[in-house]
Amino acid sequence: MKDNLSLWNRVEKTDPKHTKELRQGARKITSINAQRQIKNATKEFGRYGETWGLKDIEFSYIDSLAKDQILAVVTATFYYPDGSFDVGSSIYVQRMTKNGLSVDEDFVKKVETDITTKSLSKLGFNADVFFGQ
Repeated sequence: MKDNLSLWNRVEKTDPKHTKELRQGARKITSINAQRQIKNATKEFGRYGETWGLKDIEFSYIDSLAKDQILAVVTATFYYPDGSFDVGSSIYVQRMTKNGLSVDEDFVKKVETDITTKSLSKLGFNADVFFGQ
């Protein structure tokens, strides 16, 4: 019988040295170092892009928002040795701030990191943080 939690059990614990407390509005969250997550996935799966990663990344844009804001909606397929699944995220490319309209020049990097870390969390990576431990 296959142990469906074997990967999860190996990767769920997070070394607190690789986290940081952040504020998102009124909420306090724990952020996991994305590069550490990628290293841990590489240890489990092999080299990024070779045996695991994102493929078929597609960007679409919603530019009919108030105040000339633009939202990028991103979909991709996350693949790894045991399978693959579709994932998605969104990020403002251009948004209104207290100082006026702001363009995020790093939005592609940010959203790809977000999709990768969210995908890894679905497999159990750093689950303790998501469980609030």
